[in-house]
Amino acid sequence: MNLPRTRRQKLDMVRKHVLDDIWEIIKARNLAEPLISAPSLNWVKSDAKPAAQFLRMQLSRHVILVLTRLNAIPGKGKTGNTACIMSVLDEAVAIDILSDKDRARFADRLNTMKVNMANQGTSFSDLVNFRNSELAHSLYDLKVGVGALSYFVISQFSEATVELVSDIESHLVSLGCDPVADIGQFDKAWAKCGTDFWALLTP
Repeated sequence: MNLPRTRRQKLDMVRKHVLDDIWEIIKARNLAEPLISAPSLNWVKSDAKPAAQFLRMQLSRHVILVLTRLNAIPGKGKTGNTACIMSVLDEAVAIDILSDKDRARFADRLNTMKVNMANQGTSFSDLVNFRNSELAHSLYDLKVGVGALSYFVISQFSEATVELVSDIESHLVSLGCDPVADIGQFDKAWAKCGTDFWALLTP
């Protein structure tokens, strides 16, 4: 589809912001989850444990921070417009690339993801509250802190978010948008990076 340059640029700018967050989610998840899923850090070299604990705390916080950005409601604030998944869909509809039906299909999928997470005991509002007022607290166990946040549930939600954005991107490319990157291959590459990194710190 040959759109005027300025119209293409606006959609591509929002897509880039969302994909930048997807890269952050993938990197943080693949580095954090070996640390969080293990019952202890006894498998890490003893002199590396303090660093591993610090990374576990920081990376798990970062996953929540980025998830709240990606899954936010579109809006406009003092620093500009919200670049989120729904912003991509709305912009694609506004310039007649995406149909209203497809927008509704992806939006329903996102809502279902949030419902599924809430049904497992961690709501999206819990993540927002954590971001807003509890970001200074650490996430050390699978059950942690604010409102019994479960990192296992958060991880499932983050994986579903990556898959949703990947499917949206594939659909937009099929409709004529320029491809940006292969999200699946990026995820696989970082899964290996995470495994290889922690292997270096294993006795």
